[in-house]
Amino acid sequence: MAQRQTIIPPSGVFYPVTYGSVIARFFAMILDDLFIAFIMVLALLPLYILTILGALVWGPFFAWLGIAVIPTAGFFYVFLQWIYFAMFESTSRGATPGKMIFGLRVAGYDGKRISFGQATLRYFCKYISAFPMMLGFVMAFFMPRKQALHDLLAATLVVRGRS
Repeated sequence: MAQRQTIIPPSGVFYPVTYGSVIARFFAMILDDLFIAFIMVLALLPLYILTILGALVWGPFFAWLGIAVIPTAGFFYVFLQWIYFAMFESTSRGATPGKMIFGLRVAGYDGKRISFGQATLRYFCKYISAFPMMLGFVMAFFMPRKQALHDLLAATLVVRGRS
């Protein structure tokens, strides 16, 4: 059930806000991860194909290159996720495509859009939320403003509706 509250920004203008549900946030995250995985496949598939063809034609040296691509792909995935989340969440819409589909957006405590730096902090704090055992995410079920640990650390809210 959505909880409705009033945000009082420093300007003194009151406006009502409904916090995004944890379930909607979860499904938005799944959609965003699917979008990112699709981008990863498009970006890395040519590299994998060249590695396989190279190994067949020129021998084991190119097979070793394929093994070297695996950790590189992991770093690329983290980089791509960071850019994806920080860029989308710091726009005027304040939402990734997954969040937009579920009618959610990320805002600061004043209800306004967050900066790229704040979105970056929020993204990297998700790794803190993930350890141990995703407890930083689970805590959103019990917080009055439905904030996960990374939201608290970055001073952000996930709310329903447009900016």
